[in-house]
Amino acid sequence: MKKTIPLFILSFLFIYIACKNNTQNTDASLEVKKEIPEEHKETAENLIENDYTALIPKGYELEYSATGDLNLDTVNDLVLVVRKNDSPLVDREVMVFLKDENEFNLDVISKTVFPQKYRSREDDITNYDQEEIAIENGVLSIKLYGVGPQSNNFSRYKYIKETLMLIDIECYAMGAGSHERIQYEVLEGNIKVETTNTMEDDMPTEVKTVQIDGIGYAFDICDTEELISYAYTRISNRNKFTVVAKNGLLIRESPDVNSNRIGKLPFNTDIEVLEKTNVLFTFEDEEGYTTTEGHWVKIAVDNLNTSHQYGYIFDGFLTPYEQPTIFRGWQNADYIYINISKNAIDYQLHGQCQYTYPTKVISENEIELIWAYDADCVFDSQLDNDFGLQKHPIKGEPFAKYTLEGRILKVTYYYPEWVKTYTEKVNKDTFTNQYTERYY
Repeated sequence: MKKTIPLFILSFLFIYIACKNNTQNTDASLEVKKEIPEEHKETAENLIENDYTALIPKGYELEYSATGDLNLDTVNDLVLVVRKNDSPLVDREVMVFLKDENEFNLDVISKTVFPQKYRSREDDITNYDQEEIAIENGVLSIKLYGVGPQSNNFSRYKYIKETLMLIDIECYAMGAGSHERIQYEVLEGNIKVETTNTMEDDMPTEVKTVQIDGIGYAFDICDTEELISYAYTRISNRNKFTVVAKNGLLIRESPDVNSNRIGKLPFNTDIEVLEKTNVLFTFEDEEGYTTTEGHWVKIAVDNLNTSHQYGYIFDGFLTPYEQPTIFRGWQNADYIYINISKNAIDYQLHGQCQYTYPTKVISENEIELIWAYDADCVFDSQLDNDFGLQKHPIKGEPFAKYTLEGRILKVTYYYPEWVKTYTEKVNKDTFTNQYTERYY
C-alpha cells in the first residue's frame, strides 16, 4: 500500500545538492547493531489492525505508512514515517517493523533517510513538493519530488544478511538550459550521469560513468543527499587519482619499465591522468609474494624540473581521488589502524586489540576522542590504569584532538604525561602523533 501527500514548494533556481560524504565499507555496514532507543521499545505492543497509534512514540505524529513483505517471509511488514512537530524544521524518522505471526516488532529506525519537512518554517517552504513511500517485491522505495534547487531524490532499500541496506539512488533535476539525471548503484559502485542540453534543437545528451568500490550503507545511517553529492564529486574527479605507493611512483619517458626515469611522484600526491594506454604491466614485489597488475598512463610533468612535457606512470599504485576528509580510515606503519566517523573512533592495534571511543565533532577538520574503556584485546590494555599520576584520562571526558592537515592526521593528547608513561610501561605503539590515509 502506498500513500502520496503533495506539498507546496516555491523556487526556480537550480543548484546541485551539496552535503558531506560519510561512508562505510560493505562488511562493516552489515554488522551494524540494531539498538532501538528506549522511547521506541514499548511501542510495538497491542496494535489494532490499521491503527498505528500504539506504534508511534510519544511526541511524534504519523505522516506516511506503507505495508508489504519486506523481508520475504510471506508476511506483510510495516514502515512508518513519523514527525516531531516541536522541532524547528520538523524532524522525521522512519520506523521499520517486521511482523511475525502475532505482532509487529520494531527492527530499525533511521533519522537520516527522510529529510526535515521544511527548509523555511516561517515561509512554509517544504524541502520536497511531493513524497512517496512503498514496499514492493521485498524492496522499500522512497521517492522525494522537488522543483528548482531541490531535485528529485529516489532511493531503494532491501534486507541483506538481516540488515536493511541501501541498493541505489536516482536523482533528476531540470535547470535553465539542461536536464541532469544521476544513477548511483551503491552496492556495485556504478555511477552514471546523463546531461541533456535543452538549449540545442536536437537536445544532445552527454553520458559520464565511473566505477568505484561498492559500499554498503545500513538504513539507519544512510543520508541519500550526502551520497548524491559524493557521486557528483566522483564523476567530476573521475580522471584524478592519488599515489598510494609508499616509496613513491617513478615517472618514465615512455610506457615501458626499461625507459628513462624522468621524475618521481611522492606518496599521497594527487595527479590527473591524461590518457590510459593499452600497455599492460605487472609489478612483483621483491619477495615475490604479491603482484600488482595495471596499465601505463600518461600524465603532464611540465611542473617538474625536467625538459619533458609528458611522462608515464604505472596505474597499479593509483587510487581514485577523494577530497581529503577526516572521516575515513587512517594508519601508522602497517599495523595501527583507526577509522573515524562522526559517532565513533575505532582503533585497531596489531590485529590483536580493538578499541571504540565516542567522539565530539569540533569542525570539518577537527574531532575529539572521548575517553572510554571499551576494548577487545588479547592482553591487558591497562587503559584504566592511572599510574599514580594526578592528571590521567577520565571516562566521558575529552582525551585527544585529531586534526586534518592536508592528507595527514595529527593528534594532540590532553594528558601527555599519562600517554608518555603508558607508552613506556605498556605499549609503545598505542598512541602515536600522526597518521596517513589508509587505502584498502
